[in-house]
Amino acid sequence: MASQWQEQKKYLTGYKKFMNEEEIKKLLNYMGIMTEQMRMIFLIMIFTGMRVSEVVSLKKDCIMGDKITFRQAKNKRLHTRILNTRIKDLLYEYFKKFEDKFIDGYIFPPLNNNSKNTHIQTASVRWAMKKFRDSYKLNDIYYIRRNKMQLNRISVHTIRHYFLTKFYSLSNDILLTAEVIGHKKIEQTVEYIKAWKRLEREKEIVEKMEIC
Repeated sequence: MASQWQEQKKYLTGYKKFMNEEEIKKLLNYMGIMTEQMRMIFLIMIFTGMRVSEVVSLKKDCIMGDKITFRQAKNKRLHTRILNTRIKDLLYEYFKKFEDKFIDGYIFPPLNNNSKNTHIQTASVRWAMKKFRDSYKLNDIYYIRRNKMQLNRISVHTIRHYFLTKFYSLSNDILLTAEVIGHKKIEQTVEYIKAWKRLEREKEIVEKMEIC
């Protein structure tokens, strides 16, 4: 029986969206106007490839030294990521400033003091991403699936795609990339790498074309 992933692939004729270096640099620049809390959330996503739902639900005891241990959103398995030294230092500085505001150990409390939630919600992070996208007027990308135009645009999840491709480009190790990103099946990692390489190769060729 075909998996849901295989069924989707049959109907997808466009491109997966990967944030590139230029877009990430713009995001890092835009983060200058974000709150420290939101800035820390985005930095963790960029440098670990964690899903937004995994980041917003982090507790202080999930961080030990230079490692983050968390339960993956999809399969609920425990997973560990190593923190970039600079991000680790920023995170511990953040703890010193805001630890008294943590609720039940969650390091990213809700934006509204009257909220019944114990941590910030993913919708708040997605809204911050939308404001960034609108600020830089980043173009939306469409693809066709089952004869239906669907929007495929820069989102908090495409930050994860950026981490995957960046990690692979630096390591050239697909097994390690799959393990670090937390894919249960390496075939899923392969699909992302193939799509990314195809897109990069097409861009490279098109740029070489000249008007006769």
